[in-house]
Amino acid sequence: MVKDSKNQISKRKILRKGLAIYRTGRSPYWYIRFRDPIAGKYVTRSSKEESRLEAIEVAYEFAHTFRSKANSDHAKKEATSFEHYAKKLMAVQKGKSKWSDGDSKLLNRSKDGLICYFGKYDVSKITTGKEECVRATSSATYGTIR
Repeated sequence: MVKDSKNQISKRKILRKGLAIYRTGRSPYWYIRFRDPIAGKYVTRSSKEESRLEAIEVAYEFAHTFRSKANSDHAKKEATSFEHYAKKLMAVQKGKSKWSDGDSKLLNRSKDGLICYFGKYDVSKITTGKEECVRATSSATYGTIR
């Protein structure tokens, strides 16, 4: 006969899709289980609460703060990133334009190049507000860009 483990889940409460709390036999505290939508993995944390109702509140708060920390503007696939399209454009322009070397230097500067700033962003999420921010920081460093 198989013995029951003290580490197995004794009580479980599903709050919504991707969020649940549970309790094990070994701990008096409720644990939070949250599915990270970007990484596609579960994150488990102790709520440090013995009451189920207080643990539910902590779980919803944890899920809200965890989701707000995630940067959804970054590309989930390399094929949709700014860096991918910039390198593709440079390959097409190579030899066709007399300024392609200068464009390459502008894209690849280590401190304030466009790839350094926009490289990981999803192309569809880049807005004029982000572009204006780059212009402001570049003009403070090198003078105005026009």
